[in-house]
Amino acid sequence: MLAWSLQSSPSAGGRAIGGIYAVNTLGAIVGSFAGGFLLIPALGMQRTLLMLVAVTTLCAVAFALLGAPGARSPVSSPGCSYSRSPRLASPRPGTCAR
Repeated sequence: MLAWSLQSSPSAGGRAIGGIYAVNTLGAIVGSFAGGFLLIPALGMQRTLLMLVAVTTLCAVAFALLGAPGARSPVSSPGCSYSRSPRLASPRPGTCAR
């Protein structure tokens, strides 16, 4: 869903997904070092986990409320019919004009 909302056009999918993977990889590297060398020694395991749950929840809520500027919504794409399932970004087969 994140990749879908960051696409400015259907042909920009690769760029959006590539950007998501790049940010995710950088975050994994920084998070591993910060968690192992800074947070756990300073706060302990339980407080570190609680803090990370809170940060992740805040990020999810912020993205859900704010979205990406100029992003398209899968529901508003012309010519497509979307199912109301957990996979909101997947169109029903044969309903999207190419």
